[in-house]
Amino acid sequence: MVRRDQRYNTVLSGSLSSFESPVFSPDGSILLYQPTRTTLAAWDIKERKEIWSYSHSDAIMASEVSPDGRLVASSAWDQTVQIRNIITGELIHTLVGAHGQNWAVKFSPDSSLVAGGSGDQTLRIWDVNSGKLIHAFDGFRGWIRSISFSDNLRYVSAGASGGHLRIFDIKEGKEVQRWEVDISGRWTRGFIETRGVRYLDADTVAFSTSDGTITVYDAKENVKWEIARRWDGASFPGGFVQTPDGKQIITLDADATVRVWELKRAA
Repeated sequence: MVRRDQRYNTVLSGSLSSFESPVFSPDGSILLYQPTRTTLAAWDIKERKEIWSYSHSDAIMASEVSPDGRLVASSAWDQTVQIRNIITGELIHTLVGAHGQNWAVKFSPDSSLVAGGSGDQTLRIWDVNSGKLIHAFDGFRGWIRSISFSDNLRYVSAGASGGHLRIFDIKEGKEVQRWEVDISGRWTRGFIETRGVRYLDADTVAFSTSDGTITVYDAKENVKWEIARRWDGASFPGGFVQTPDGKQIITLDADATVRVWELKRAA
């Protein structure tokens, strides 16, 4: 795939990392892209030049710049997560422990932790400064390709294949809640995945499943919203985003319509 900057007629050959990877750094100054399946590169938007590139020994699945703008993380099928300096590309940590292909990667809001989801059905969390493994939450039903930390760093949620979402208390190191899609039949379950996991605030998590359903849950108030989107099997529903205040969900639906949903509580 070729990415072209129309303003300056700049062509970047390659692709963007998948599985909900942010394309830009938080300040918008750096673009992450993949010249090859195994290589991640950083493009300086202002200077219009590549500032570094590095490789894994197998395909890179996800990448992200830390919220504080200092580091970049990449997750790959070589069973590692690499942490590097965002300015120089210098390697800081190679995080290991996975026994399957790595998929998702996510920094905590304060950039102190990084989480990785693997095909070995385990969610791992490392300390960014030391590179030490803090938690390994196993027992998922399949690969983990969507991760989100709560704003207050109390919880981490992860979505996996099989329609599985689990929420963990980071400080206590234990599972506090589990969601599963109510389906039957092993062939059906194999095509259902929980994706788009994100916290709207410290207590409210939203996620979607590949059947089109979006669920929003406020743990503090014990309130749940469910948006059931119908599709005819020909066109799949798209993703969703939330407004900055977390009070509305915007969806791209299978009928080529954008809808806005307000999260109202009963009076």
